[in-house]
Amino acid sequence: MRRIFALLFLIVPALLIGCGSGESEAVVDSGDADAIAEYEQMIADEEKAASKAMEGAQ
Repeated sequence: MRRIFALLFLIVPALLIGCGSGESEAVVDSGDADAIAEYEQMIADEEKAASKAMEGAQ
């Protein structure tokens, strides 16, 4: 019984701390979004180059 109360004593505050305001916040700034888009384009270009290399090797 003590273990259950001890467990609840630890879990309930952790859940309450984790539940902050209901507002969602954007984590990515517009500058970050541009960098992400540039990164995704670079990955797409590398995938195209890799697939062309694989086609040429066959």
